[in-house]
Amino acid sequence: MRFLFTIQPALAHLHPIVPIARALVESEQDVQFAAGARVCRVIENLGIPSYPAGIDWIGEDMAEVFPERDSLPLEKHVEFDVGEVFARRTPPPMIDDILEHSESWKPDLIVRDLWEFGGCIAAEVMDIPHAVIGLSGAAIAPQELFDPLIAEPLTELRGRYNLPPDSHNAMLYRYLRLDLIPSSYRPPALKPPSVTHTIRPVTEDRTMATSLPEWIGGLPFEETVLVTLGTVNNQHPEIFRAILTGLASERVNVIATIGTTLEPEMFGPQPEQIRIEKYVPYSLLLDHIDAVVMHGGFTSTMTALNKGLPIVFIPLALDHPVNAERFTELGAGITLSRSELTPEVVRNAVLAVLQEPMYRNAAQRIQQEMIAQPGPEYAAELLIKLAKDKQPILSEFKQ
Repeated sequence: MRFLFTIQPALAHLHPIVPIARALVESEQDVQFAAGARVCRVIENLGIPSYPAGIDWIGEDMAEVFPERDSLPLEKHVEFDVGEVFARRTPPPMIDDILEHSESWKPDLIVRDLWEFGGCIAAEVMDIPHAVIGLSGAAIAPQELFDPLIAEPLTELRGRYNLPPDSHNAMLYRYLRLDLIPSSYRPPALKPPSVTHTIRPVTEDRTMATSLPEWIGGLPFEETVLVTLGTVNNQHPEIFRAILTGLASERVNVIATIGTTLEPEMFGPQPEQIRIEKYVPYSLLLDHIDAVVMHGGFTSTMTALNKGLPIVFIPLALDHPVNAERFTELGAGITLSRSELTPEVVRNAVLAVLQEPMYRNAAQRIQQEMIAQPGPEYAAELLIKLAKDKQPILSEFKQ
């Protein structure tokens, strides 16, 4: 059977989905991705077919593609991103590209990431089932929180493609939703859609490097901290500087991964225990790490917790505050305010998660919970069942 994955063009949207796609391939299913051209090059390196579809924007290009976003106050960015970027502007090109490609390669099922709305509309136009993968803090947000932002744009889109109205956005979770989260991440009071299945989050991130640098074994101190702001929201050298300055005099190694658009040289000379790199695969690096300082991006957070690592959060955008707040509530980390960030504040928080056992113990409890959950192979089984039966797959959350 043929499975088409549609994603927003960011590595953070790709990496958690690849293990599920691979599980389908290993089950002898035919798999393709539809994504921005640059992400397609990464996917091809993984040995999975893909084709360019939709708007080819990535984090650092947002200012060019959506320039009016930066003229808005910071508190309006989420509203703009969810309503204007994800629901109004990016779906139409994705839908058109999917429909054109599907004239020759006809999928049996479309699987979209939570913020990619073109895939489900294209599936409804083609009268095939579709599934959604929950891979952000939106997985624990009540649907009514986002409905006011997406209802009108999606209604207009449905009309454009001659689909009947969908007043309650039932389309979004009509058949199957796979939430890639630890079970405790979902607040007990939250009732997810009845087709929701919780899957162990697994990340495959060896897309730009396949081995660790040689210096990893020569770092001078016993404990090592990873610093990352991800691959989408990493354009904040002032935050990296505050972190590096705060930790420079401590007896702890620091590995800062700054992304491909910043240069290590811009941070000047560093003591021997601090290494600044553009990119190192976390799946390899985290076995050498004792704590993480990060923005709270979903994929980075789940990757760290899969290793049982405590986290110092510095939320920057989108779902970062949601992730940070929830895992701080669970005891797995400390959240710092970007507006109050100083080297001293960073230093105190990092020393706390390294020295106080409760943070690591909480992170390891979440790690053990994740290990016990069904993984990508189970997700693939559900997707194959949906493609064959074309009926919603209810879960333990049936209401």
